[in-house]
Amino acid sequence: MECTTTVGVDRNLRNATVGNEDHHEVHDLSEVVEIKQRYRKKKSRFHRNDRRIQKKIALKYGKRERNRTMQIIHETSKAIVKDAVKNKEMIVLENIKGLINITKKGDRRGTNYRFLLKNAFPYGMLASQITYKADWEGLPVLELTREETMNTSKECSACGSLTRIEHDRMLKCDSCGREIDRDVNACINIAGRGRTWLKRSVKGLPIEVVKQSKDVEQKAGSQISTNN
Repeated sequence: MECTTTVGVDRNLRNATVGNEDHHEVHDLSEVVEIKQRYRKKKSRFHRNDRRIQKKIALKYGKRERNRTMQIIHETSKAIVKDAVKNKEMIVLENIKGLINITKKGDRRGTNYRFLLKNAFPYGMLASQITYKADWEGLPVLELTREETMNTSKECSACGSLTRIEHDRMLKCDSCGREIDRDVNACINIAGRGRTWLKRSVKGLPIEVVKQSKDVEQKAGSQISTNN
């Protein structure tokens, strides 16, 4: 499929935000975390001193947990790919390898936080499902490196300056005055860096994408001039 632009996917603990400069959509994935926590609590209540029975119970609950989790991930990835195909947008994924290493025992964040980060949300599963469904539709998927996805949440998607948290998950840029949700800001930056990567690649980028990328940059520049 020949794409005309890119769309970024920002994966978080309780949601996945997909979008670019023109549109965005937040997919609620908090139910995945709730399922993981619920089955973790059920397993902790079983104290029978029989390894055979313990293994049987763990497999039983583990299967139920995976089935329910997979169904949610399947529906979410299906919706993401469907919208990308409709809009002829290449999907750009961030590299989140090493994310679980940001917390460790003794950092005062608690065992529950470490469990949620390392086990509660299947980041890799969502990426695999998106890639598989996109390949089936002939839609290209690009995964950026860790260096290319640095500061996607902090860097202003309009002017490129570092932002600060105004309240809750809202960011404010002191340079251009833009206020934007942190996750939306991240997916816009991921989509933009995907276009930058493609323009620097050997194959280059279709003329339509280059033109649209320049239009977006000019639009962002005009917004900064207006704010100033």
